[in-house]
Amino acid sequence: MSKETVPEQAEQSSPGGDETQLSPEVRDKIKHPPKMDDVLRELPPDELKNNQAVVSCSTFNLQ
Repeated sequence: MSKETVPEQAEQSSPGGDETQLSPEVRDKIKHPPKMDDVLRELPPDELKNNQAVVSCSTFNLQ
């Protein structure tokens, strides 16, 4: 296939002009996401204990 017949990936995935449909608060959260530490502190204790993706500080004796 030639490049002329295959649209660029950005053109395929980005809807034209939909940026105005997002509220300013949502755009701000996308541009400035919360810090990972803050997100982890807000998780319930059960989620922290049972989630294998979250490594406990006690594993590394960093308390």
